[in-house]
Amino acid sequence: MCRRADYVISAGVSLMQTTTATYSIQVTREGGHTSFLKTMPTRPTTHKGIKSQNNKLSKWVEKCYPDFTSYEVILLDS
Repeated sequence: MCRRADYVISAGVSLMQTTTATYSIQVTREGGHTSFLKTMPTRPTTHKGIKSQNNKLSKWVEKCYPDFTSYEVILLDS
């Protein structure tokens, strides 16, 4: 798994900032519902990036839970 990090240079010292994003995912199936957290290695900042990340998570849920009736993906504040 690759992790991306942004660096801030201050007075010649490089400080690494964490750019992970944690999502709460709730999947409803006929037998009940499942709720869990998923951490992605990057935190998108642009509208296009946010849409792309949401699409990636939606496709992941649909692949892992093919019998879903509904699901909700929520970005948690950090």
